Amino acid sequence: MRAYASAGLTLGQVSSLLWAAQGVTGVGGLRTSPSAGAIYPLKAYLIASNVEGLPAGVYRYEPDTGELAFVERGERRKKLCVAAMGQECVLSSPAALLLVSWEKRMRAEFGDITPKLIALECGHTAQNFLLEAVSLGLGAVVLAKFDIDALRTVIPIRSDENPEYLLLAGIPATKQK
Repeated sequence: MRAYASAGLTLGQVSSLLWAAQGVTGVGGLRTSPSAGAIYPLKAYLIASNVEGLPAGVYRYEPDTGELAFVERGERRKKLCVAAMGQECVLSSPAALLLVSWEKRMRAEFGDITPKLIALECGHTAQNFLLEAVSLGLGAVVLAKFDIDALRTVIPIRSDENPEYLLLAGIPATKQK
């Protein structure tokens, strides 16, 4: 879904999307998405623009507690759209999720196949996000076309974290009342 209504998302909807993408499901930190060796090299950053009860800004999702850790305040959609090579769906999306990878530990375990394993994990995570969006009556899309250097100026991530996938969600424009 690349066209979103002007209405925002509730914190409950965003929480459900985050849990579906990276939530902990069992003992030992097992999550909703599989990970080679249960290493879980992905982190999820929420870019909130229009989420009820949540100031616009960047938050890091903490899977173990299901909480959001505040990173930085401020609206990001225009700059995020530029970093996403002008994909206009970014401008109307009330919430985005940036998946980043930290591959050091995974590379130590799996060597040269690490990038492939990270890509697979991103796919599993995105699938869960998209399925949850559908179950909530939301529209969602995943974007892999973005300028990594520009994205780093918009989202304050660590230098050893690699942007992998950008997931957008919102109320479909066709559902706006």
